[in-house]
Amino acid sequence: MSDLSPTQRSRDGVTVIEFGSGYKNLDERVLDGVQDFLLETVERIDPPHLLLDLSQTQFFGSAFIELMVRVWNRIKKRNGQFALCGLQEYCDEIIRVAQLDTVWDLYPDQDAAIQGMKAES
Repeated sequence: MSDLSPTQRSRDGVTVIEFGSGYKNLDERVLDGVQDFLLETVERIDPPHLLLDLSQTQFFGSAFIELMVRVWNRIKKRNGQFALCGLQEYCDEIIRVAQLDTVWDLYPDQDAAIQGMKAES
């Protein structure tokens, strides 16, 4: 597994995307590849339940938030679920200040997220 590529796996009907240590900063210079990967993944996963594990990410900016909104909208159109887990302090604060925690489910880790998402489906 490369720390420079997001990894994808399925856990109990939920597609989990993990960003390795190569994604400590999800800034605009790394978003091109991530954007294509995420948008293509959303179109082909079945069921459309997506969890982004950001436990190794210490920073993201508005461009990544915009990408997450696009991903969420595509998931929503397919009547799916979208959630985040493992948010570091700064990223958690950004999500809460933007009040995205009122539309997205946030979990401390993958296990809690999988359990929570299974309970909602």
